[in-house]
Amino acid sequence: MGIFLAFIAGWVFGSQSGKEEYDDVVAAAIAIRDSDEFATLISAVRLHAGHVLRSTADWLQEPPAERDGSDREDLLARVRSMVRPTRS
Repeated sequence: MGIFLAFIAGWVFGSQSGKEEYDDVVAAAIAIRDSDEFATLISAVRLHAGHVLRSTADWLQEPPAERDGSDREDLLARVRSMVRPTRS
């Protein structure tokens, strides 16, 4: 993560300095892209996205009575109930 922050700082300062510094920033971006840390980050994001999609699909396949006692079968209503803020 520190490399990413260094890249952002380099981008801001490098883009104001001229072409040679810009090339350094591009080289830094390529180094970040090829780093193990970035590969780990991408892997974690993909894993999390897959989990979210599987959980959402499982939730949508559950009968409504098992979720919250409602009898709505409309998919749009089910999705709206997922994103509606809960009231306490």
